[in-house]
Amino acid sequence: MIDFDQQKKMMIEGCAATRLAAGYGTPLYVYSSAQLKANCSIYAGLQAPFPVSTHYAVKANPNLTLLENIKAAGLGFDVVSGGELERCLRIGAEPKTIVYSGVGKTEAELVRAMDSGLGCINIESAGECERITHLAQQRQHPVRLAIRVNPDIAVDSHPYIATALASSKFGVPLDQALRLAKLIAAAPNCNLVGLGCHLGSMLEDLAPLVAACRQLVALATRIAPHSALEHLSLGGGLAVRYKNENQPLPQDLVDSCTPMLKDTGLSLLLEPGRSIIASAGLLLTRVEHCKTGAKHNFAIVDAAMNDLLRPALYDAWHEIVAAQPSQAPLEKWDVVGPVCESGDFIGKDRELAIAAGDVLAVCTTGAYGASMASNYNCRPHAAAVLVQGASAKSIAMRQTDAQMLAAELEVIDSSFAPI
Repeated sequence: MIDFDQQKKMMIEGCAATRLAAGYGTPLYVYSSAQLKANCSIYAGLQAPFPVSTHYAVKANPNLTLLENIKAAGLGFDVVSGGELERCLRIGAEPKTIVYSGVGKTEAELVRAMDSGLGCINIESAGECERITHLAQQRQHPVRLAIRVNPDIAVDSHPYIATALASSKFGVPLDQALRLAKLIAAAPNCNLVGLGCHLGSMLEDLAPLVAACRQLVALATRIAPHSALEHLSLGGGLAVRYKNENQPLPQDLVDSCTPMLKDTGLSLLLEPGRSIIASAGLLLTRVEHCKTGAKHNFAIVDAAMNDLLRPALYDAWHEIVAAQPSQAPLEKWDVVGPVCESGDFIGKDRELAIAAGDVLAVCTTGAYGASMASNYNCRPHAAAVLVQGASAKSIAMRQTDAQMLAAELEVIDSSFAPI
């Protein structure tokens, strides 16, 4: 995705990073069409003696243009909210290719999902099972359901993104799954078609996923007399390389699970987000000031924790690269934003040769960058562009102050009314 020309200027495909920054302003999310296509092709080309389908986790990055590109590459979608579902339907995704996950689906969201004819709605608790079976009785067609199981498997990941421990809010405890399966089998208009789990994100080792697959296959055998299951889902979560992480291959995961799955008659669903989009995106930011101190040098940039939350939230590491050559000396810098929080940093102790006005690229920010952005400190959302060869197009306009104010200005003159 990133290369440098003979003048040592950073190139994203055929576009100079500095020209993109000058033309569209900063902070600016930049996505590579070629890298996104390459990442999608890895999943679209998975080989196994049973059907394998990939459903991109929209939470990683829900930009409409990126979703269109992912759909064109032959992938389906995994959604966790009504808003994500609407985005997928808006780009023309086939409802049968959409899986609806999430622990807190509202009644309105479930009704919309059921009436849209989604491929699968994942049940994550006994309470949700009761709500879904009640709503299904009122539908005109059967509702396709799956049970997301919590297998209580520990993974080596940040505690915020480990999702399959007994202490996690996600999924149905393994010892409750058979009882819920029997309830669903007896409920009108309910078809239990799958079992699934999701262990967490940034998984560098396949062993926990293989163990989860073994548990799901065993559970499927127990459920088989009650429901005709069609698929097992291992979720997503394969790590990407931010620094020196191990990056498992999706085909290796499929191969490791093949001995367990090949004679079951079940298909395999994968629901990756980060490994599809992370390496396809970067964040361009401009240095506003270089501030030297007794203990730290601070490069104050125009991107902040509201644009890229991962460093502040997870202490996440992203490579930071100067987009142009510089005559400045190589020094260690804390790259920080203008938000009024000491936790507002992009990276610490980075060796960079930079000066005020220079453009920096924060790498591997395609996942959980723009999707986690906020208006904290009343800062507008960054713009975004998609690069294809030597061309670029805007895929998200920079938010204006007027747009941030609009929702409140519309009601500012309203009066109190009895409720």
